Amino acid sequence: MQLSSALAAIAALALFPEATVAAGAKCRVDLKHGQAVVSSFEVLAGSRKTVKEEGFSWTCSTERDTCNAVSCILPKGLTAVGVQISSGKAKDRAAAESAAPKVAA
Repeated sequence: MQLSSALAAIAALALFPEATVAAGAKCRVDLKHGQAVVSSFEVLAGSRKTVKEEGFSWTCSTERDTCNAVSCILPKGLTAVGVQISSGKAKDRAAAESAAPKVAA
């Protein structure tokens, strides 16, 4: 059962690589007022961080699979946007690729 779950995860990454973030990926969360970035932080995917700026503080979590900013507590009128800024660890990507079944073209 565990093997089939692992193969399903590998297949999902192979079919939709843009939809998921590799283990150990780094995310950036920008706090925006319109298009202007007011504050930002970098964190590993799936983590939460609180930022204290002069006059205000804010906090957000990032989704483990997409780096989207979620469960945020923000000052009124501001929005949080999460993006992936680096991929996961090279050894994790190599392990996933070597475990993936080889298909002849």
